[in-house]
This record gives sequence, C-alpha cells and structure tokens, in this order.
Amino acid sequence: MNIWLAEIWRTWRACLRRPGYLLLAAGVLRVVMDQLDRHGAFDPLIVVGVCVVLTLAGLLACLLPALRAARVQPMRALRGE
Repeated sequence: MNIWLAEIWRTWRACLRRPGYLLLAAGVLRVVMDQLDRHGAFDPLIVVGVCVVLTLAGLLACLLPALRAARVQPMRALRGE
C-alpha cells in the first residue's frame, strides 16, 4: 500500500472518530473562503498578513523553548544526563 494513501486513510479515520473536529474545520474553511472571495487570494494585504503571522508563529515556536533552556544551569543539565 502506498505510504501517502495509508496516511490519508489514517487521517480520515481520525476525523471520523472525532466529528467535532471535522465540523470545526468545515466552519474555518467557510470563513477563510468567504474572506478570499471578497479580496482575492493574491491581495497584497493578505499576503503580507500571512507572512507576518507565520513569521511570528515561527519566532515564538523557537524562542519559548530557547528561553526555557537558557534558564537551566549547564552543570545541572549535564548531571541530569
């Protein structure tokens, strides 16, 4: 069986087990499609907004664990191993 097909099947089974997530995804999709219908997919404001949001999410995803790791004393971390 193709690995991609297996992954798609696993995702669908997970969605069918949790119908609330599927309904939530359908609602979010409806809101996003309504917004794109009004402005267009390549509106400069939308492109810049998406870039800013993704950049901030990436920075937070890297910065928070790095700050937590910086608080640990090096010798304590080495003794823990």
